[in-house]
Amino acid sequence: PGYYIENSGLTTQMLDASVYLAKAKYGVKVVFVDYVQIIADRHGDNETARIGEISHRLRRIARRHNITLVAASQVSKAGNLRWAGELEQDADVILKITREPQKSLTNIYVAKNRNGQAGLTIPLWFDQEKVHFRSPTIGELAA
Repeated sequence: PGYYIENSGLTTQMLDASVYLAKAKYGVKVVFVDYVQIIADRHGDNETARIGEISHRLRRIARRHNITLVAASQVSKAGNLRWAGELEQDADVILKITREPQKSLTNIYVAKNRNGQAGLTIPLWFDQEKVHFRSPTIGELAA
């Protein structure tokens, strides 16, 4: 079971309390955070310190409640990536998703996996008509 929380001013403390209640009431086993950079915690004097503290707190929430916590983060190739290392350090699994603009072939690269194989690339086809991902056909892979 999953639980969706929509709150523009969400802090990790609020998330922790919501997970506690959702687990007790609904038996939640997975929580999705979309996206890490908008969590409203204000710790540290720069973005790297702030994201690092949020990352540590998200890991503690997952462990405390024995849940899977999936945290999405957008990392631009052109942007400052110093804080991304903080997320990578705390994560058990890192998936990097890339898709070229105006193309439907999407690659999911398993960059880190503490409990399994890393280095895999999983191709997916984004079906724009049905707005979902599926396995690509041989022809779509060749295109």
